[in-house]
Amino acid sequence: MAFAQVEFLSRRWALEGWDTNVERDVALETITDSWCSLLTE
Repeated sequence: MAFAQVEFLSRRWALEGWDTNVERDVALETITDSWCSLLTE
């Protein structure tokens, strides 16, 4: 699941760049929290 999130985020960024409705810092913090949760379960 964590790898799928990384792949999705990188593909979306490569195709569209950062969405203007989502701040980069917020997106990175959210995905980092998710990875930590997934990898420590």
